[in-house]
Amino acid sequence: MEESEKLEFYKENGFVILRNLLSDDEVSHYKNLMNNVFPELIENCVEGGESVFSWAISDGVRKRKEFWPLIWNSNVLNKVKSFLGDDIKFCVHSDLHYNLTQKAFEDDNPQKISGWHRDSRFRGHYLVRDGWLDRIRNQDYKTMFDESKHPVALARLGIYLNSHEEHQTPLFMIPGSHLPERSTKYAIERAFWYKFIANIRALLVGDNRARSFPYIRSKPHPFCLPAKPYKAYLNAGDA
Repeated sequence: MEESEKLEFYKENGFVILRNLLSDDEVSHYKNLMNNVFPELIENCVEGGESVFSWAISDGVRKRKEFWPLIWNSNVLNKVKSFLGDDIKFCVHSDLHYNLTQKAFEDDNPQKISGWHRDSRFRGHYLVRDGWLDRIRNQDYKTMFDESKHPVALARLGIYLNSHEEHQTPLFMIPGSHLPERSTKYAIERAFWYKFIANIRALLVGDNRARSFPYIRSKPHPFCLPAKPYKAYLNAGDA
């Protein structure tokens, strides 16, 4: 995919796959750091008497100098600028995740489970709130950041240090979930999906996790079919 095609794909879907963002040597270096910089975390990762090597550190990159070169990595900067422009800033939301995989659902290990979410704490759960019922229910409605009028030029860069083949776990992303026109605008619409449709889906598939699957429209108009998740198969060094 050409750079111009990647940019269009990013604008339309809200994400793009960057292959080989880090070299093999860089991957080995940062994997070594993840294994050795936080010995107290690894020692304490025990559940039921067994080692559970899984942890997450909020804003971990900024908290440890050993990871700071990632912030100024020339390849990283050039790639980000190609999508956001030259005038970029580094946000402090830079987590470190160790073995946080969806495969944890299979063994019910809560330390490894991560769920559906918008990938930035700087954005609200809903991108627009202009339904009349929302205005009544939400006391802070007038102070909400309205992304339909002021788009957020913010990208979350997730760099992988291992391959999906190690855990047979792809990364699932929902195309278009960053667009206000595809967000659930009305309280009635959200209630219909989460209280009715989601429960039927959970019953049919025999899995309660279906209740937590977010409703993102595949098209702008209300009550259309939900967007399907995109499976990203990432290798070490990809982002």
